[in-house]
Amino acid sequence: PLMGHPALLRALSDRYREALEGGYAPCDTCRFRFPVGRYAPRREAQIAGLKALRHALFAPGRHPHGPFTHLLLCTGESCREDGALALLRALEEGLKDLGPLVQLTPTPCLSRCGKGPVLLAYPEGVVYGGMGPEDVLPLRRVHLEGGEIYKPKLLEVI
Repeated sequence: PLMGHPALLRALSDRYREALEGGYAPCDTCRFRFPVGRYAPRREAQIAGLKALRHALFAPGRHPHGPFTHLLLCTGESCREDGALALLRALEEGLKDLGPLVQLTPTPCLSRCGKGPVLLAYPEGVVYGGMGPEDVLPLRRVHLEGGEIYKPKLLEVI
């Protein structure tokens, strides 16, 4: 069975280690987000990490929030210098008629400095870089409506 599969155990161990090193549990466990590492007592951090892992294992489906795409746009200093705010306006305008199927959130730095503006599509885990207002329509057609990766601006899939 899957529960004892070495790849699954490695993935869970990696997620738990990342959380203990000061990060957050991944977004699929956002109900249980809790800052860990040096800002939280070790016992509380371990409990939060275990709750997040339990939820990720037993939540129905891959994405418990419903059938939508959440676009996270980096608005850190480097991405702002590369045009993130113009891209934000273009995304708001170009995607507004999709309503609840797409959620757009400006974020602090996504740690891809020099490759921006950076846009992360969740739950797909696709990171796009070097995005501009001219990419909104192709991104909409290819990724949001077509369900494919918009390859010209692909940085990575996480």
